Amino acid sequence: DDYNELLESMRSGELTKKHIDLLKERVLSNIAARGDAFEESQEELNESRLYTHNLNTAQYNAERLKMLDGEEKEFVMTGDGPESMVATLKRGCLAPEKLKLKIGAVVISLKNDPDCEYVNGSVGKVVDFDSKNNDPIVQFENGNKCIMEEAQWQITSIETGEELASIKQIPLTLAWGITIHKSQGMTLGKATIDLRKAFEPGMGYVALSRLRSFSDLTLLGFNDIAIRTSDKARELDKYFRERSQLLETLYGE
Repeated sequence: DDYNELLESMRSGELTKKHIDLLKERVLSNIAARGDAFEESQEELNESRLYTHNLNTAQYNAERLKMLDGEEKEFVMTGDGPESMVATLKRGCLAPEKLKLKIGAVVISLKNDPDCEYVNGSVGKVVDFDSKNNDPIVQFENGNKCIMEEAQWQITSIETGEELASIKQIPLTLAWGITIHKSQGMTLGKATIDLRKAFEPGMGYVALSRLRSFSDLTLLGFNDIAIRTSDKARELDKYFRERSQLLETLYGE
């Protein structure tokens, strides 16, 4: 209840000292001061870390991958079609051009599976590599184990439906560290969030709303921007709530 109240207050721009104090209690230095075994539990559970910037995410993922024993496998994105179109596809694709994996790597899927064994945003762990094509085998948190084959992203002609350009890559990326932007729509069991470099109002709300409770949250820190909500977002939120209430009144049971 306290966590939902915090999120609603952030959403409406009505944070109080009580809410800010609750956030401060979840900052790592304060957790450590209470004697909680944060580092051990984080390593055991492979919690995700959310960062505001791609650079921090990439560095953290590289560090965690390096800590794993075993052979590193590299998967390189391929492209087909005009260079400018392929470049456009690469810029818009979340899959890295060079994906480096080891057994034990925590990953996140970037596509929906046609057989519904995983969805875009499902988190899992690499448990092996397929002996036939060397594709990674991932055990997802939902219990499903899947061979992750190469996926395709393409540009097609609006008039004819003809494929104009395409790229192919394993639809995974390392998931120890995730940017707040890419975390939108995900639900995370536990996470450590760094909001010290937040640069846009609303970033804090997006990050914190990935979780369900204060006990799931550890903060590396936060700044004033992270706990703000933009005036435009508040106006839109108010408008949508009013429209929703009106529709319920007119058409609800």
